[in-house]
Amino acid sequence: DVAEPCRRKIDRLPARSSRELAPVPIELRQDVLKRRTERERLEATARLVRMSASGPEVLVERRIDVEVFPLREWPGLGLLPELIAGFVTPNDPGVVPLLKPVSDALKRRTGYGALDGYTSRDRGRIRAVAESVFEVLQGIGLSYALPPASFEQQGQKVRLPSEVVEHRVGTCLDLAILGASLIEQVGLHALLVCTEGHAFLGVWTLEQTCAECVVRDGLRLRKRADLGDLLLFEATSLTESGVSFERAEKLARAHLEYLDRYRCTVDIAQSRRLKV
Repeated sequence: DVAEPCRRKIDRLPARSSRELAPVPIELRQDVLKRRTERERLEATARLVRMSASGPEVLVERRIDVEVFPLREWPGLGLLPELIAGFVTPNDPGVVPLLKPVSDALKRRTGYGALDGYTSRDRGRIRAVAESVFEVLQGIGLSYALPPASFEQQGQKVRLPSEVVEHRVGTCLDLAILGASLIEQVGLHALLVCTEGHAFLGVWTLEQTCAECVVRDGLRLRKRADLGDLLLFEATSLTESGVSFERAEKLARAHLEYLDRYRCTVDIAQSRRLKV
């Protein structure tokens, strides 16, 4: 019931011949999908039917198991990790009102409050913007919620930025998504980093991206951070008013000391370019 039936007509198929069909476009029923709140296993059926004067005759039938996820559930790293980029929503109603406070914080820090992305080509200014984002989010009074066990593999329901801002609570993944959404809104390139049982975020200090959406080599990420190309910071530090940005950086960097616990990084800007 989540998709409209799709039919393809073959006018003639000679005996012992074959024909390759173009991919079948599946039209999903958005109204039905929006109402789903839990995962559900369904079955898709494909049939080859011969039409004759005596009526339709099913020649071949194949059934395929399909798992349907609620719109606000991320399926985890086992199935297209880059889908998490879809939850990074810079135009979310909870994100846009934070722009002015970020600009004000940046002006206090540098004397110039323009949120001009990478225009300056100055890593120091990019750092100042990231610090301002951190300061504003830390100042709205967020609280931490424990994520489900093994969420990075099995997935979890995601709170969108407006929900986190409204209710002032989120898991590490929710908080990282909120931070990445605001980073993208101010014109910078964000990353989401997943380790075993945890998620945090980062931002490029240069106007560039990874070559791929998903980086599975933790050592490569660590080297880029050590070179200063990336700023990584702990998402849960947004819930602790006494933690400085420098301390949040050290906490995030410490996760990369244990590469056996590293899972992957999703580059949000690169995911956008590839239409994820």
